[in-house]
Amino acid sequence: MLSEKFINKVSVKKLKSKIEQQGMSTLALEREAGLNRNVIQNILVGKSKRPQKKTLQAICKILKCRPEEITIYEYDNEALEHFSPNEIVNRKLLNSSIEKTSNFLDEIKIEVTFEEYFDIVSQVYKYNIDNNTGDIADQNFIKWFIKKKLNII
Repeated sequence: MLSEKFINKVSVKKLKSKIEQQGMSTLALEREAGLNRNVIQNILVGKSKRPQKKTLQAICKILKCRPEEITIYEYDNEALEHFSPNEIVNRKLLNSSIEKTSNFLDEIKIEVTFEEYFDIVSQVYKYNIDNNTGDIADQNFIKWFIKKKLNII
């Protein structure tokens, strides 16, 4: 099932930005949110990538934001353990993923960073490989994924 292959996880970059915008320390955020010590620090250093929903809600309440503003939506790499860096690339599918992703971003007039673009294309490619779509990237998936990832749904 599609939804089982995607996860929300906290974006360290987005969380740091929100904390800075509020002019808070991690300790102050933990205290005000009623969280145990080091919860925020563990998220920021990558020890905790998917905190519990109640933790995320407590953080967002203090930072005055929605969970979507500090999380990213991506393919669950644990579901892709069969992929190897040495695997032969389906160049036609990769080119289709790049072209269709670029076209849709142009269509909706959204600019993304290199990192975001590379992540979107690689997630699109992985999805299509995993779902045996052949050499053509699934346009419906691309539209859905970009909107979900960039919070424009």
